[in-house]
Amino acid sequence: MDTITVDRPGETIIRITLDRPDHLNSFTQQTINEILEALREASGDRRCRAIILTGTGRAFCSGVDLKHSGVDRWIEDRDPIEGRIEWAEYITTLFNAVRRSSRPVIAAVNGAAVGGGFALALMAELRIGGNDAKFADGFIRNGLSGCELGTSYLLPRLIGAGRANELMLTGRTVGAAEAERIGLLNRVVPNEQLQDEAVRLAESMTAHSPFALAMTKEIANANLEATSLHNAMLLEMRTQMLAVHTADSREARKALLEKRSPGYTGYRTR
Repeated sequence: MDTITVDRPGETIIRITLDRPDHLNSFTQQTINEILEALREASGDRRCRAIILTGTGRAFCSGVDLKHSGVDRWIEDRDPIEGRIEWAEYITTLFNAVRRSSRPVIAAVNGAAVGGGFALALMAELRIGGNDAKFADGFIRNGLSGCELGTSYLLPRLIGAGRANELMLTGRTVGAAEAERIGLLNRVVPNEQLQDEAVRLAESMTAHSPFALAMTKEIANANLEATSLHNAMLLEMRTQMLAVHTADSREARKALLEKRSPGYTGYRTR
């Protein structure tokens, strides 16, 4: 791994850190490949129950590296339209991988999250930020639609259509305090406490049954697309019927009766 680092700040947690600080942690083809590989390894790790995604330096991620993205090599000898569509589809695989990982993802936003970096943070289930965290849609500043990489789907669901439209149409920057106020960040902590807080938050989730944790992520995300309350409740009910018969569910009930902490053994991978 040359553009990211991967470590384990806790027994059940894997942290993926974008590590191109001199380039504001912008994406290149290599970076995308390395993050995808790290996500695959985390999803296949029996011990891993949560993922932290963060950056080094003064940026979380500034989006695609316009100088070193690799897109020119990608579209070489291809029809220019078809080549760029293939490139766009390739980038999308990264964002889908974050969303579809069976492990919940926490974005620990250490600085600027712009354009594709903004979209990447939106893919996480939870976002916490240091005081230096800031967000900007960014796409519209480059003469592009402000609707990109899932932003127009997730952002209105997080902060409401009116606020989302403002950010996508103006491209203005939102600082950490405003981001917390409007619901873009779950919480803001001093910069020096960001990583410790991300680990504490992850540990508060990974203390639970791996199956229950994975199912909560999956159903919560699936029901963002539910066509009705009735359909959402049907999916919840059927999943709960599976969960109640797992060994970890039986262990949780037994531990409650015996007034002790449960010892979970299950896990779930894709």
